[in-house]
Amino acid sequence: MDIRTKDEFIFFMQRACEDTCNDCYIELYNILLRAFISADIDFDGQVSEDEFEGMIAAANEFPKKFGFEWWAGSGKDQFKAIDENGDGRHLLRRMAQLCLHPLPEPEASCRL
Repeated sequence: MDIRTKDEFIFFMQRACEDTCNDCYIELYNILLRAFISADIDFDGQVSEDEFEGMIAAANEFPKKFGFEWWAGSGKDQFKAIDENGDGRHLLRRMAQLCLHPLPEPEASCRL
């Protein structure tokens, strides 16, 4: 991946959101997967509230290079807003869904 400008980043994200079979989606998924894996310190395949801050910090590095922020605000507040079933855990699939299909304001967790 060789994204150098804000316009290239926007194009990349637009393509990533088009479908799940193109190269941009696959690359974005891998970026999110690496963020998730680095945050899952107990290797249970889920990210707890305690692990969530590390995950969003890692996932946010890529868009920050171009002046965007996927995860704004308090990690604890965002975690609670997206914890739909109240179990205190999130799977990688849910994080990817939020980055590709943000929640409506004021619950939005991912921003582009």
